[in-house]
Amino acid sequence: MVKIPIRTLHASHYDKRSPIPPVIRHQQHANRAQRRYAAMTGGTPPSDEELTANLKRAIDHFRLGLAAAGVNHDKRYVVLPRRADQQGESGSIDDLSPSLHFRLGLAAAGRQPGSDITRRDVGSDSSGPSSGDNQSFSPDGNTQGTSSSSDSSQGVSSSSTNQGVGSVNSQNIGSTSTNQGISSTDSQGVSSSSNSQGISSTDSQRVSSSGSSQGSGSDDSENVGQTPVHHPKSHKKSKSEKTRRAPKKDQKGVKADVVGSTTDTVDATSTVSDTADTVANTGVSSVVIEAEEDSTLTEANPPSDSNTIGLDIDSNDLGYVGQIQIGTPPRNFLLLMDSGSADLWVGSENCQSSAGGGCGNHTFLGSTSSSSFQQGDTTFAVYYGSGNVSGTTCVDNLSIAGLPLVQHQFGTADTESASFASNNVPFDGIMGLGQGILSKQGVPTPVESLKTNGEIPARITSFKIPRLADGLNDGEVTFGALDPSKFDAQTLTPVPNINKNGFWEAPMSVLVNGQPVITGARSSILDTGTTVICAPPDDVDAIHAAIAGAQKQPNGSFTVPCTLNDTVTLTFKGQPFDIDPRDIASFPVNVLDPAGECMSGIVPANGSTSSTQWLTGDVFLKNAYFSVDEDKNTISLAKLT
Repeated sequence: MVKIPIRTLHASHYDKRSPIPPVIRHQQHANRAQRRYAAMTGGTPPSDEELTANLKRAIDHFRLGLAAAGVNHDKRYVVLPRRADQQGESGSIDDLSPSLHFRLGLAAAGRQPGSDITRRDVGSDSSGPSSGDNQSFSPDGNTQGTSSSSDSSQGVSSSSTNQGVGSVNSQNIGSTSTNQGISSTDSQGVSSSSNSQGISSTDSQRVSSSGSSQGSGSDDSENVGQTPVHHPKSHKKSKSEKTRRAPKKDQKGVKADVVGSTTDTVDATSTVSDTADTVANTGVSSVVIEAEEDSTLTEANPPSDSNTIGLDIDSNDLGYVGQIQIGTPPRNFLLLMDSGSADLWVGSENCQSSAGGGCGNHTFLGSTSSSSFQQGDTTFAVYYGSGNVSGTTCVDNLSIAGLPLVQHQFGTADTESASFASNNVPFDGIMGLGQGILSKQGVPTPVESLKTNGEIPARITSFKIPRLADGLNDGEVTFGALDPSKFDAQTLTPVPNINKNGFWEAPMSVLVNGQPVITGARSSILDTGTTVICAPPDDVDAIHAAIAGAQKQPNGSFTVPCTLNDTVTLTFKGQPFDIDPRDIASFPVNVLDPAGECMSGIVPANGSTSSTQWLTGDVFLKNAYFSVDEDKNTISLAKLT
């Protein structure tokens, strides 16, 4: 058993990353999920025009939120010019406050509707080789200067002239909580050139337990053919481990600051046939909103074993980044964990952004930095929902959670889309954890090589995805085994993988509040690299028709109450798994009203040619222990402990 390490961002990323309004961030991830859904199911991806229209509608949502907070709709939001040293990143102003509350709070707290507001870029959403997501915008919904580059960027933001609102910062416009006003230190305008990578990833909620599940875990694992089981040991952090930002608690028995609401954990271990023991969801936690505002990376728990390092959470459950060592001397590289692809790549020392300039403040690999590096001559290109890279293969030494892979073959990217090359991106590359048949490089995956070299007993990869709102941050990726301390062994459910193309797909059924809402067979592609759930439009309609207060939007997506308490359940081989309502309603339309309207985390695969397949990302995977066995071509799911 081996677990992959997860680390902090490069220090400078904390200085460079800046906020994106949640409603726009949601649409970015919906766009990415739709592209990835099309690629995984063999469908036609949405057009550039459709993706641009989706973002315009998200902007309209944001504009309405501003209107509710007292901002004059006639004032245009201007994208400031990009600085020459930004190398393809969206524009940034370093002296602006990293607080999102400027967007609504400053205006609501006393800014006159007639005053000018200049806002900078709100981030980018690459469509790979397409160009339809590139735009800046004004609050009237008009697009300004659609770009022709392969990466998208929407401007939203506010100039540093928005100062001096501190005298009214005690007002909690749109919020019932106390002491949540906008201070003068937060009234400097908006920073927002974040490029959010929604992979993945993101999020589990139960407290780790090493009780009876260990005793029965090995027996159940044998039923799945997954006999390797990990038993945690104590482990001390090495001096080389970086210090990360500690998680804030938001769980039962732990007090958390909440903007207009408090949120307690949901008991996700209950079965669908029973009424879940839940504490009413009263809205989006301030912990979640703060993470969205600041694009922080929350640190994992200390490792429980010498081969165990946890999953840090990027922003609000958007991605999970693991640290491995590459080269001679070995250096740390931060890699995004993605079960929906099978290639490992990092940026080359000559890496260039497709938007112009270099590939940001990342760690790069080549002969200058590694004496054991050997450049190959095989070219590759990989397209993701969030962007693309191309380059050549190489050979070098790797260490994954302390396990050596000597002269392993993988890729170095010479060209990256801005969605990867930007300083906003908290990782240096991607580690694909899908089956080898998916590899665009045509080389063995790290998991395959670890098994071949005898470092792990089986080609098993297991995921415990953490949820930020729980404050537990006990996520991990385990190689070669399952960790019985993370799941209820009595619920471990092995399911044959029915996908022939290298993805992880299992038959399932769907319930809402314990009642079937969809007829006919359905299947689910389980993907840690997708933030939301993307499903056929008719299924999305049927689910939301059963959710009180759900409202359909022009692009087919839905809003739901941020106080959602309805239970959506996915059932695999008779075993039900409830989705915590907080995972569905986690993107507030108006951050000053966290108990108001949220974008739903279940989005339509518009234009899909499949009526039965779902792309099921972290909105669901936070609620189950997820393990894949490439040797036996099986998927296992279990309830979390």
